[in-house]
Amino acid sequence: APKIERCPNEVTFPEHDNGKIKIFYSGTGPFDVQLYKDGLEVKEDKHLKFTVFDDYVIIYLREALKTDEGKYKIIVKNDSGQADATFVLKVTGLPGPPQGPLEVSDITQNTATIAWRPPLFDGGSKITNYVVERKETSHSQWIVASSYCRELVFTVQGLTEGGEYLFRVMAVNENGQSQPLEGTNPIIAKLPYDKPSAPGVPVVTEVGGDFVNLSWEKPESDGGSRIQGYWVEKREVGTLAWQRVGPNLSITTQVNISNLIEDRQYEFRVFAVNEAGMSPPSSNSTSVKIKDPNAPVPPEFVIPLRNVMAVENKSAQFTCKVTGNPKPTIIWYKGTRELMDGGKFTMLKDGDTYSLVVSEAYGEDADEYACRATNKGGSRTSRAELLIKSKQTLCFSGEQ
Repeated sequence: APKIERCPNEVTFPEHDNGKIKIFYSGTGPFDVQLYKDGLEVKEDKHLKFTVFDDYVIIYLREALKTDEGKYKIIVKNDSGQADATFVLKVTGLPGPPQGPLEVSDITQNTATIAWRPPLFDGGSKITNYVVERKETSHSQWIVASSYCRELVFTVQGLTEGGEYLFRVMAVNENGQSQPLEGTNPIIAKLPYDKPSAPGVPVVTEVGGDFVNLSWEKPESDGGSRIQGYWVEKREVGTLAWQRVGPNLSITTQVNISNLIEDRQYEFRVFAVNEAGMSPPSSNSTSVKIKDPNAPVPPEFVIPLRNVMAVENKSAQFTCKVTGNPKPTIIWYKGTRELMDGGKFTMLKDGDTYSLVVSEAYGEDADEYACRATNKGGSRTSRAELLIKSKQTLCFSGEQ
């Protein structure tokens, strides 16, 4: 009688693949082989064939279907008797799509995290991984974000700020990948807050020989996220390039900018920064000339002395206006002789206006008079003549 030597307990074929099962037996031929599935005899056709050899039989299955699954029994007969064996046939397929909803969270300018649940049906074969894809709504092409994701959550990188994206996920087993689970609502790659609006125009509060102090108003909108600080930029009037001032953000709404070049003109602008980024720039400040307010400015006779014609025995007055920083010291001269206040000569001062009054002028008072103004910046002199007019004669200075 025949004896079944080797027969598998379980055979698995992927759906739509071709497969074969080999069963070994011993005994003396010729043999007759019958195949039963779930108690019913299976006849050979294009879909299933078996070929009998001396010590084994091969069962061929063409394009396996889910309907081929079941418990099979093979009977091998010869003239002396029969033997049988059973095996289970499983047909595995593609998994079903992952279960939704496809949840998107933690969206930033460049990333988004998506999550899903496993498929209801694994296709009869273990899910090995998931494929995650992304697509900009303005493009038609899907781009693979991960071809081998083992988790049920994935953070998609490399999004373009402001881009609008859709995502989809496919489950994979050894037979291939499922239909996709696709997100329904596109997301925009941006932080949950915006950049601030522009700060107020910077105002110059103080100017020195190589510095300015600036202050400005906060932006009207912080964009929904705390203002971290401000960048300040400067440029020389007449040039194009703005330069950032200092390596660090200014935390307050005022700043001291040093290392400026005296006598050059600068303008300034400010940006506010929050977690979303940098605001548009403020309007430019008015341009400011860098000048030390305490730098000495030499005296200048804004109104110089003028010649005075005096009537004999009446008083005569010289007047001039002098500016300078610091305020100049004033000395009056008659010829080369320094005059003192008092007696014949009275010295008056009103703001920047200086006067010398010569009382009861007579012949000898006719001379060249001078006002000398001096400060750290230098010295300047203004001169004029006093002419005396008598009833008889006019005495000119220089005449003996």
